[in-house]
Amino acid sequence: MSKKKRAIIYPYDFKSFPLLKSLELITDYEIVDFVSPNGWGLTERDAGDMAGVSTGHVVHGDFSSSIEDCDAVIFTESYIALNYSKVLRPKIFEAADKGKDILSILSIEENQVEEISQYCDKKGAKFTYYPSNGQDFLIGDIEPKISEGYSIKEPKVPVVLVFGNGERANKFDIQLTLRKFLLENGYRVGQIGSRHYCELFGFHSFPKFMFDKRVDNVEKIQRFNRFVLELEKREDPDIIVIGVPGGIMPYTDKYHNYFGLVNYMVSQAISPDFAIFSTLFEEYFPEYFNQIKLSIKYKLGYDVNAFNLSNTKVSWDATAAKDAMQYITLAKPVIDHYSEKYRREGLPVFNSINVKDSLKLYEYMIDELGQNAEVRSV
Repeated sequence: MSKKKRAIIYPYDFKSFPLLKSLELITDYEIVDFVSPNGWGLTERDAGDMAGVSTGHVVHGDFSSSIEDCDAVIFTESYIALNYSKVLRPKIFEAADKGKDILSILSIEENQVEEISQYCDKKGAKFTYYPSNGQDFLIGDIEPKISEGYSIKEPKVPVVLVFGNGERANKFDIQLTLRKFLLENGYRVGQIGSRHYCELFGFHSFPKFMFDKRVDNVEKIQRFNRFVLELEKREDPDIIVIGVPGGIMPYTDKYHNYFGLVNYMVSQAISPDFAIFSTLFEEYFPEYFNQIKLSIKYKLGYDVNAFNLSNTKVSWDATAAKDAMQYITLAKPVIDHYSEKYRREGLPVFNSINVKDSLKLYEYMIDELGQNAEVRSV
């Protein structure tokens, strides 16, 4: 087994929390430090403080010092905006000057990618870029085409779907957690994730063609079905886990979540055997979960088997004041309180940022799939 390279993550905030929770899944790198700009109020604190979780990892603020003891820097997206030209670019070039591998999962322009690539070549630093619009779907070096009259087909193994009512609903955290437990229990996992850098964890990012304006929506549905079937054929998994980006419906006329189009297209391409719906936090009445389950059944055509309650809620007052979506992060005990309360009401509601609750969700999923053994089994 080849030795993993030592890497740091910059700039760290809660968007990178799923990476921190599932560090062992990162295939080629051992994360040795988390670095944030000093003004973010995260430095010299536990990396899970913002969510009320103790991780044992302290966030540091001295980028130059931290890169001395690593082989690579993973430049990540963050919820807190950071200026590329004034902050990120100098840090990338500083790391390249010191010969560190550069991995970028930032959403940056094509000319910026080209500039970094040329600079890294000059300095002898390895540069890996994960495009924010997803990855190509290739067989060898050829993108497979859909023939006329293509029929949707179902995979032979169980499909688990993770989706939600919007961004920041902890969907990626759930996907990584399920992968970790499945692998630990000896399952072969075929997986398509909702973020664009899932290859860092050894599985597939959501395919690029689903966001390609040149591809007809009908063809996107057919291609996605083909994508999943090809994955099943090539990787021979026991189970397939699919995470869907975005939300299922608009919040308002202005904040439209792309009208749930991606979720709708996925629902037409694949019928899940177990579906997990993650919802942004509110103090919901229990009836909310039954109503959302009914709505999804008629809108997307499948049952929701379990819910996850996110530790993020929309701050509508701040959203109105700043004319852009604003969120509040809630501490783990708050989500624990409500998820346990809903479970006492007989609702399968879980809290993914709580490791024990994540395990309960995994065990619930395995039990439910096992009861459906006449259809498929894991």
